[in-house]
Amino acid sequence: MERRRHPRRSCSIKASFYDPATNAIVESSDVSASGVYFKGDPQVSEGSIVYLRMEITEKAEGNEKTFPVDGAVEVVRITRTPTGEVEGFGGRWVRVSCRGDVKPIIHFLRMVLGVTAGFVQTIEPEGASDPPYYVFQFPTFESNTGASAKSSEPMTASQEEPGERFLRTGVYVVLPLRYRIGQEEFEGRAIKLRSNGLRIATSGSAPPVYSKVTVIIPSRHRNKLFDLELLATVTTVRALSPGTEAQFEVEFSLANDSEKLAMYRRILERVNESLAAQKKV
Repeated sequence: MERRRHPRRSCSIKASFYDPATNAIVESSDVSASGVYFKGDPQVSEGSIVYLRMEITEKAEGNEKTFPVDGAVEVVRITRTPTGEVEGFGGRWVRVSCRGDVKPIIHFLRMVLGVTAGFVQTIEPEGASDPPYYVFQFPTFESNTGASAKSSEPMTASQEEPGERFLRTGVYVVLPLRYRIGQEEFEGRAIKLRSNGLRIATSGSAPPVYSKVTVIIPSRHRNKLFDLELLATVTTVRALSPGTEAQFEVEFSLANDSEKLAMYRRILERVNESLAAQKKV
């Protein structure tokens, strides 16, 4: 009989990779407080760590809310079909993180994984206008004495893995756009672009945290103008003084077409290249 340190829970989590960066989408079939099994190819070898952007969708009282949480997972087992193709992989939780609000991590740990003990570390942002990061480091059971010394130490910005540093980067711009809440559209502008989301400033209505919006970016492709529409989840709403513009941050949904996300990232690359060229002048 197989014995597990932590019981498995039936839960469906959709996730995408941001390191290594691929367009693959994987889904979990079961999770526990120590590990997870995803159906899909991690495209790395056993022992590697992958960085995932996960979406946990919860329905309550007729409403649907999506909680975005980022995770670092060590690939400990890769399963294959009889023909040798990768079917899925088992992973050990290394850490989970979120930005702007600690609630998604608390919900994920308590309600999804059943974790009731531990310490969520707050990492202050590099920029004064950026939201903080919240990180939970999972213990490693390397011996019978409990967690290793490394996992119990508080994490500082200099100790972050490449995936966390990747999330902290962004390009400050002024990019006109629109956003849709339900059937109503509002004018706004992007003031910070990231590979998986952006920050919007607007004189219109700011949507509540965890609500779903559609971001509409006027774009050009092959000399034709069109609207690039991206589904997103609101992760942070800034409480500003009356009479000033509202600001909110969004993370792009995994439900977006991969080609649309690729088009957005090409826009980000062009903006970044343009800013770099201006600095050289």
